[in-house]
Amino acid sequence: SKRSKVEQSVESLFAATPEEEEEDFWGALGEKETPPDQELAKVEDSTARLKLAGEAGLLQVPPEVATELSGKLEQVALVTGASLSLRNNVLRISGDEAARCRAETYATMLVEKRPGTAASDVSSVFVRRDFAESWRGGEWELEEQLRVVIFFEEIRGFRSLRAAGQIGEASTDKQSWHLITTLGPGAPGTMRVQWAGDGSKAELSGSQVRPAQRICVCGDAPNRLQAQVRILIAAEQKSRGILAAHLSLPGFVGSGGGLCLATVPVQVSERTMWRMQENMVDLVTKASGCTTVELFASPKASTAGWRDSATDVYALVVGTRNERWLAGQLIQVCGAGMQNKTLGKLPIQLSGECRAMKIPKDCMGKIMGREKTNLINLMKETSTVILLTKEESGSSKKDANEMDDLLEMMFDQLRDGPSTELAILGAPRARLQAEARLMMTVERKLPGYFSRPDDNEELDSGSGVAIDKLWFDQDFEPDTMGRRCTLLTAASGCFSDAAAKMLVLAGSGMERQLGRDYARWMVSRQRGKYPHLANFDARKDVVTVPAPKELLTSKWLRKHLEQLAEDNGTLIFFDDWVDELQQGAERRIVLAGREIAQRDADGNSSKFISKLLEEARHLLDTAASGGDKAPQWKLDWSNSWSSSGWSGGGSWGRGDWKNWSWQEKEEEEDDDDDD
Repeated sequence: SKRSKVEQSVESLFAATPEEEEEDFWGALGEKETPPDQELAKVEDSTARLKLAGEAGLLQVPPEVATELSGKLEQVALVTGASLSLRNNVLRISGDEAARCRAETYATMLVEKRPGTAASDVSSVFVRRDFAESWRGGEWELEEQLRVVIFFEEIRGFRSLRAAGQIGEASTDKQSWHLITTLGPGAPGTMRVQWAGDGSKAELSGSQVRPAQRICVCGDAPNRLQAQVRILIAAEQKSRGILAAHLSLPGFVGSGGGLCLATVPVQVSERTMWRMQENMVDLVTKASGCTTVELFASPKASTAGWRDSATDVYALVVGTRNERWLAGQLIQVCGAGMQNKTLGKLPIQLSGECRAMKIPKDCMGKIMGREKTNLINLMKETSTVILLTKEESGSSKKDANEMDDLLEMMFDQLRDGPSTELAILGAPRARLQAEARLMMTVERKLPGYFSRPDDNEELDSGSGVAIDKLWFDQDFEPDTMGRRCTLLTAASGCFSDAAAKMLVLAGSGMERQLGRDYARWMVSRQRGKYPHLANFDARKDVVTVPAPKELLTSKWLRKHLEQLAEDNGTLIFFDDWVDELQQGAERRIVLAGREIAQRDADGNSSKFISKLLEEARHLLDTAASGGDKAPQWKLDWSNSWSSSGWSGGGSWGRGDWKNWSWQEKEEEEDDDDDD
């Protein structure tokens, strides 16, 4: 069968003479193309490939690219929001005007296998052809992760000037090809180039150079940038110098307040660079909030006629302006510490971005761990960078007399003795969480290191993020599982951790207030009393459900309330309220948490509260109707608590008060009724 005129016009458009192949390959390098008006006129005159049918666009697709295009249609639809279908080599594009126009542009580029001159949301990177062939197929994962469309340009001869600052490939033996950057015309018939691998310069003939493979990325600007960087990082691992070559391209490095790419010089050797890449780069990325941080070696420019192996080390950072600044500062500080084996004083510009903490020398082994594993894990879990800034010998020991408290004097000597100062860098909340965890590590190693005030609390009066310390009469955690702190963190919104009788809360002023209230309610049962809710009517973070007194001792109810609390990150407990009108026959279950305090503009309860109350009432109704297989009342107090697996109180883990017992002595119930 005869081919259509549209298909023939597509071939004629892409056809190029051998002379054009050699002379005009520079059009595939850099961003300089044929002027848009001329190029678009050429496409429209030769193919008229786009036709509108109502609200849908029709695009004739050459048979040789139909299969490859069909594999990209789903991704194009996901990125643009349009609907695409391909049948009998005709692509139908429908949707609203903006989505349809965008999808039509993407489809045209995929068919032509070259970036459109009028497309504003397409970016390019240039890589060696051998890398492109080995990486082909790997773009699918990147497309899915970043919501972009990636395609490989088909290298042809397009007319363009031989401009400086373009990226290509060159070879001196026609066997091994390496990336070069053009510097402009040289002697007649030659082009001056700079080798990307080592920065040396040379003059090469036209037969020794060829276009590099262009990989095009379509999508939103932030996603395109991340995809470009990911591709270049993968290519840099195969061939050094690709990143440095792209950084010289106009517009590749940005300086805006949004997501941009920037480079930061790092004064370290290349050997230290690889150590930093392995141990510190991921930590700096998380601590700064950047999407990407990567170290690379850029060859120093060589003025000699041979290649120079000297390099400069840079950090490539992708993020907002503040994130890029913080990442640059962190990577430079880390580099100085690793290069010089010591850091000393932090730069003054980081004074507002860190928290300093003094650690007793006796605790440093516990904090560092074997091969620094404990410290590295802490940094990973809190998204911080923690550096050792200086060591202090401490003050001399004081002589004791018979009136001194020897234990307190011992702690004073520890506090004033040899120590190491740590600098904690990262986001404000992350820094506080890391500091709180370090406090508890020290307190577990040296119980009593932090002085207990007379009123059993040391509070920060500010409303911003800070740390509060509380002390209790018994250990806050009944076991080593840390379940109470996990639940307290989920319910209050502030980070919590405990060591024996000491509890730390890290968060905003409101979150710490909730944390203090919730912590006291949690430990009330250890004193043999139900929690008491002061000013209940004024609290928005609490709701209640009435419950028969007999259900206090239902194991079935206890088990399912534990699961309900775990699933929703809330505290659930019986408080000391008694219905006086019914002579104490009715009690209530309290549900408390920051999510409960969330109301709409009219003060109405959220769907979360309604669902939570509905599930709690269902559990109460089931338990009251005997669904719990007959609650066991009046069990002996000691047997009840010993069987629960913990002494003196419930285990209030992350919504999971494991082994909590609602069972009471009959005598205590009588006492409560009398009250």
